[in-house]
Amino acid sequence: MEDEVLLPPARQLQVTSILSAGNGLHIIQLKETSPPFPLLALPSATMMSPARPGTAHPSLPVTTSSAQSNT
Repeated sequence: MEDEVLLPPARQLQVTSILSAGNGLHIIQLKETSPPFPLLALPSATMMSPARPGTAHPSLPVTTSSAQSNT
């Protein structure tokens, strides 16, 4: 099984080691570093939970409006 990690934008990584495993395969070990100034705040755990179809996200207001045509 292959695990994937989605990295948020503006993350800075430093290469800590590189291993050549042969046949063109390389394993690169990275360490996340702290930027001199953070550009983005990470979303909270509630923002990252998947919403069920047909339900609104608890932190977003639900509004309904009817569009009127001028023609």
